[in-house]
Amino acid sequence: MKEQGRDTNVFFRTAVRALLASVVFAPTLFIPMIARGQGSEWPAALVCQASVQSYFNLPQPPRQIDESFGWLIFRSSLGGVYDCKVWGSSVSLKWKSHNGTMSNSRTEVDANGPVLTVRPGGTGQWRFRRIADGYGLLNEGRHR
Repeated sequence: MKEQGRDTNVFFRTAVRALLASVVFAPTLFIPMIARGQGSEWPAALVCQASVQSYFNLPQPPRQIDESFGWLIFRSSLGGVYDCKVWGSSVSLKWKSHNGTMSNSRTEVDANGPVLTVRPGGTGQWRFRRIADGYGLLNEGRHR
């Protein structure tokens, strides 16, 4: 009888380890793409980087420093830390301020081939062009 209980415990420990491994490692194995076109792709990391730069009106693109449970984490040259997650054509952002953790889910993105348009909170739009290792800024915060 003790052997059967031990087998059950081993089964449950193995199942829990497999579940934890899939939760921990799955986000790094699957990086969603926003647009696929004539040789250009917008991976979630670039969409988030451009969205953070747009929403916070940063003079330079932030640098990705980590990833946690599907959220990509960026740091700006000014020291701000931002979390970002792509949900189809919208982006969720989280950041810490003196008022606590703040969030925004109203940033919209639209990828059309090599061009990404970011509308941070409906206040205008930023356009980026996909280049070899990243993106270049086409315009900054123009209103519609």
